[in-house]
Amino acid sequence: MNGNFKNYLSYGTVMIAPMILMSLIIWIFNLGQNKSIGWISILVFIITIFFVQKHFRDNVYDGFISYGKLYGKTLLMLLFGAVIMGIYTYVFYKWIAPEELTKMLDMVKIQLYEQELPESQLKQAYEYNEKYIMIPGSMAFFSVITTVFQGVIIALITGIFVKKKADSYTEIMKELKTEEE
Repeated sequence: MNGNFKNYLSYGTVMIAPMILMSLIIWIFNLGQNKSIGWISILVFIITIFFVQKHFRDNVYDGFISYGKLYGKTLLMLLFGAVIMGIYTYVFYKWIAPEELTKMLDMVKIQLYEQELPESQLKQAYEYNEKYIMIPGSMAFFSVITTVFQGVIIALITGIFVKKKADSYTEIMKELKTEEE
């Protein structure tokens, strides 16, 4: 299990590293308002998952893996990656760029005003967001959930293209080889 843990942790790290890099690029160049950046981030995540699955198939399973096994292993990688993303998100909003939470709260305030709610409801909704949602811990939690959710959907699709079932002879020989070890 120790070797598997290291495998899943390293593949999960590789899977999430481009997303962290994209997040930093968006923050450094102040691209948060650009809608197309969100689509580019998703595209990067899709490509990353595809190539991590392919690399995993070719290097850990000698080029052959069933859809179910690939999907299950990808989920484990995603869980490790999502935890790393959650830690990064917490650190980012707590120490690197806490002002980003203030910017997001300002956007929430604008959206709430656009809904033309009564002043009491407006104030209550804003205070709730300020106290419970736009804090580093909540942002980290939601980033973990979002990463897993998006990754699950992406892995379902990319796994179709990455899976590669071995012929019967190859399967039997692999089983005999693992039994000898």
